[in-house]
Amino acid sequence: MTRVTKAEAAAANQRNSPLLRLPAELRNLIYHYALGNCTLILSTHLGRLRLYQRDIPAFPLLAVCTQIHAEVVLLPYSLNTFDFAFDVTLDFFLADISPSNIRMIKKLDLGTWTVMAPSAGKSAVQLQKFTGLEEVMFSYCSSRNIWKHTCEQRWGMVVKRLRRNMPRLRTAIRDVRYEKRMDEASELFLWERRYGQRDFSEAAEQ
Repeated sequence: MTRVTKAEAAAANQRNSPLLRLPAELRNLIYHYALGNCTLILSTHLGRLRLYQRDIPAFPLLAVCTQIHAEVVLLPYSLNTFDFAFDVTLDFFLADISPSNIRMIKKLDLGTWTVMAPSAGKSAVQLQKFTGLEEVMFSYCSSRNIWKHTCEQRWGMVVKRLRRNMPRLRTAIRDVRYEKRMDEASELFLWERRYGQRDFSEAAEQ
């Protein structure tokens, strides 16, 4: 049986694949539609990053062939918002994901304990590792234990430190106490029981 080299396989894909025969501009539009415009809700479970939600990017596209993988491998990072509910998840993410991928992330949505659990200095240091960051939202939930002014004061301290090295970073804050996000913890639990979890590292780095 004749072995096919990688170069020969790539050439055959370019000739035979309807997707790869399209102009690069059209392929990019398809890639952006398939892999972007989602909020990736991350958590940790048994030492692995887990992705929770029904609407997720078309990660299997990364495993179609070498050329498509090369063209799209960074897009799940640059085209989506990364949602961290807890500081331990953010710490795990920064330790587990390669710096080249972290540099591509442009938008973050941080839950209450991602900002309130660590010190303001540590929060700023961690966020500065996202060197390509353009926008960060602090979505806190005010309750009997987490008062509105306390959250706003802590976020102000974090933003002040961020501005020193990231002066163009857009920041925002919102109280989600009365929004649907307040039920995220219970929704994630029910989602895991009904549908299971997806391993983020394996899905996004196929």
